[in-house]
Amino acid sequence: MLGVGGTSLTANPVTGAYLSETAWNTPAGGKGGQSQASGGGFSHLFARPAYQDGVPGIGTWRGVPDVAADASPVTNMAVARCAPGGTCMLTPASGTSAGGPFWAGLIALADQEAGHPLGFVNPAIYRIARGPLYHKAFHDITTGTNTMTLTSPPVAITGYRAGTGWDPVTGWGTPTPRSSSPARPLSGHPGGVGWTDRVGRFGYTSNSGRRARMDPIALIMAALAAGACAGAIDSLKDNAEDAAKAAYRKLRGLARKRVAGRPDGELALDRYEAAPQKWEAVLADELTESDAGSDQELIRAAQQLMALLDTAGSRTGKYVVSISGSRGVQVGDHNLQTNTFGPPPSSH
Repeated sequence: MLGVGGTSLTANPVTGAYLSETAWNTPAGGKGGQSQASGGGFSHLFARPAYQDGVPGIGTWRGVPDVAADASPVTNMAVARCAPGGTCMLTPASGTSAGGPFWAGLIALADQEAGHPLGFVNPAIYRIARGPLYHKAFHDITTGTNTMTLTSPPVAITGYRAGTGWDPVTGWGTPTPRSSSPARPLSGHPGGVGWTDRVGRFGYTSNSGRRARMDPIALIMAALAAGACAGAIDSLKDNAEDAAKAAYRKLRGLARKRVAGRPDGELALDRYEAAPQKWEAVLADELTESDAGSDQELIRAAQQLMALLDTAGSRTGKYVVSISGSRGVQVGDHNLQTNTFGPPPSSH
């Protein structure tokens, strides 16, 4: 889950140009009536995920938020509401109840730009934010707190202070509009700038010269599925089959190293070959949580295997399918097809 904090935005009232931002914190009696502030802090239940390893300010436990968006009831976010018949009106929306959907929409645009679902984006966002062009991708919010006082009963809640880089009030900050579409850096679109480790830039080039692009976890999953049936693809010559099997063994070894010490991950990897549909979601989650998407050696192994297995069928837009053992694994972009093979249809 992507955690979204809140900010208060100051913009030029005439041009709309960005001026500044601070942590969202509206005192009691202000617009909105009651005390309101950005949520944030550290979990007492969930351990720090791998993608937060090494982030200054984050200890043993999961820190939130990851990112932020304008949430102030003073500046508001404009929401278009349309009734049946086409009558529309703009209404204000505030709080992280507005910031969360804002980020959902941004990621939906990134999915659209990339041409495929990006999946769990948190590891990529953290790699982007920790890269050399962080400030081209995010506004770093460095002022304000989420300390607040409830009015009934009167209780002071000591929060945290925004600061340089990640903080438990606004996360990495808010997205900048420094490309023609703020979603482009996340999608891997060539027009994007600033997000140096983009989700959509991974893929493989087949031996027919075709380039397929997908996010790293989808690439690894596709390669594991394809490698499971590599020995039964009739179009592969003996030497190519041996190479594919060797590449698959290497890929599985690297994947096992990545999920080592994670019982669910180790079990899912063991069972995935025989029952991909049942274990796909578990294995994808375990690979994501273990930050496999940043493992360059694992990604290269997946690319190499997919390049070996994506044969001449790619040139016609079709893929080679193995039905050996009724595994039903489709060799192709990043799709997993589960087939049920029964008796042949009746001749009557």
